[in-house]
Amino acid sequence: MSEGQLAAWQAQRWSLRSRDAAGGAVRVLTLLAKALGLIARKGNGQWAATSLGRVCATLTRLPSEELDDDRYDEADLIARPDSETGPGFVMKVSMSRLGVWRRLRLPGELTAYGLHVVIQAAFGWDGDHLPTLQAGPLTFAPAWPVLEEAIPSEMVTLADLWTLGVRELAYRYDLGDCWDHEITVEKVLPPGAVTRPECLAGRGTTPAEDGGDWDEDDDGNLVPVAEPEPERVYDLARINRALALAVAEPDETGD
Repeated sequence: MSEGQLAAWQAQRWSLRSRDAAGGAVRVLTLLAKALGLIARKGNGQWAATSLGRVCATLTRLPSEELDDDRYDEADLIARPDSETGPGFVMKVSMSRLGVWRRLRLPGELTAYGLHVVIQAAFGWDGDHLPTLQAGPLTFAPAWPVLEEAIPSEMVTLADLWTLGVRELAYRYDLGDCWDHEITVEKVLPPGAVTRPECLAGRGTTPAEDGGDWDEDDDGNLVPVAEPEPERVYDLARINRALALAVAEPDETGD
């Protein structure tokens, strides 16, 4: 957006009598926003919001924002097509108490909701329970069902969180059983270097949900299940196939 376009918008929004007056206001706001790191000039000389600017704009919309299915389809939640290319990341996601971990290479455009989808695929979770993502003092959760005081995870990307100084995240799946995952950024990659989520390494078998690791014998006693479900066992090729399916854009029928 050019300064002239900004001035015209400002004049219309605030009913300023002249574009010159609006232009002065815009110049002051532009200098302030630039000083705060909210905007930066692109190669064509126009101003664009930085990652921090997009986060701030998101936070100001939260009290009145309505997330509906038409505007936020799942493909957008996983990798927003209107996002600028951000840095990529190598992240280690660990269930340290159980010795289960996955190392993931992720694009910066991945939303916090998209990170949830990726973790579900990489660990073989069923997706039947509510997740939360903790980034410092901020708690993110899917827009539906509404979780009190949580920010919709569809509205912020990994690059946004990195800009805010977030280097560690805490992902909790199932607020009853509390399957906790620690997430650390191990490496930052150049913008555009990562185009899709990928699992690089891992170890361990994910525990079953809702007591699925146990079964009843003929006498009604609980006994360990002999073989875990394949989705929960670490298998690099299978995980990457699951990740490819998880982030695949829906076809024209919506499937």
